[in-house]
Amino acid sequence: MRDYRQKQSLWAVLALLIAVVAIQMAVRDDASVAGRPQGTLQVQAQASSTSEAELSTQTAPDTEEKPAVEALAPEAGLPPLPAAIAPHRAPAAMRQQDRQRFRDDPNLTAYAAELQSRANTGDADAAMLLSDLHGLCGVAAEWGGGKTDFTAHELDVQAVSGFSPAQTEQWKSFLLTNGRRCAQWRSQSLEEWSNLAAAWRARADQLGHPGAWFAAHLDLGLDPASAELLERARPYALELLRQRDLDEMVRYADQLAPLSPYDGLGFVMAACLLNEACAPDPVAYAESRIAAGDMVAAGAYWPLSYSGPRAVLMARRQAEEIITLWSAGRFELILSGRGSDIPGGG
Repeated sequence: MRDYRQKQSLWAVLALLIAVVAIQMAVRDDASVAGRPQGTLQVQAQASSTSEAELSTQTAPDTEEKPAVEALAPEAGLPPLPAAIAPHRAPAAMRQQDRQRFRDDPNLTAYAAELQSRANTGDADAAMLLSDLHGLCGVAAEWGGGKTDFTAHELDVQAVSGFSPAQTEQWKSFLLTNGRRCAQWRSQSLEEWSNLAAAWRARADQLGHPGAWFAAHLDLGLDPASAELLERARPYALELLRQRDLDEMVRYADQLAPLSPYDGLGFVMAACLLNEACAPDPVAYAESRIAAGDMVAAGAYWPLSYSGPRAVLMARRQAEEIITLWSAGRFELILSGRGSDIPGGG
């Protein structure tokens, strides 16, 4: 599946730059959060299955009372957290609403203030959205300052990545639209946008957001992650899967892959097959997400459109097993790959 990863990295240059900008500037104070006690996260959304309660023992147990502010050191450039906050995830319905507002809310000044207020009460998803929002504006900043077209080099990169002329125009429209949105919010340099994206990512990590932890600690380079690091990542992966959030499973498919016997494309295919809008035609679905300006999700689904028949067949087989375990609420088995433990599993 290395070909899949290499091609996804090419797409990431364009479609996932929001996350890339934040991660590139985020190599700071990782040691201060590495020792954060596990199990501090509260989830506001209701559990999707009673069997999920049985899996709670898979994460590190809450055997001691965790301090709130002391465990959440303030990051440079951000106001300190209020006392006695309770870290938590936003409900699923709010996360979906946030994704829509992230794409098209015309008043980023007001929306960012709302997100900051939520983050200051311990909302990990609000902090992660602020990281994404600052990363987006870092990518689009020059387009809000007068840039109107791609350079020859940028067009060459897009051609290598397999962009059609129509997709290039969609990407340009995306950058122009968000350049204007961000310019109305504030005027900053790329470095300033990037520093704030990194700071809010660190805050989201400290509040327990699995994706933020993955971005900070789970290196997806060519060298495999250590067994110790994978073990530290496991509770975050379980919490992410328990949320039953298909967009998150797609976005962090490559982070879930080294924790399981499944490939990133298998997780992407599973999310697609679980989504009635995606299952009939994954390629058309990815293109519709791009046209709607949802570049993060579209970029994650995009590998389904360029992977060969054999890779897609393997991904579908893996996806069917993931879905069997997902439907049964046996998320720990997704990470172990013991699908045969479930009736009807592989």
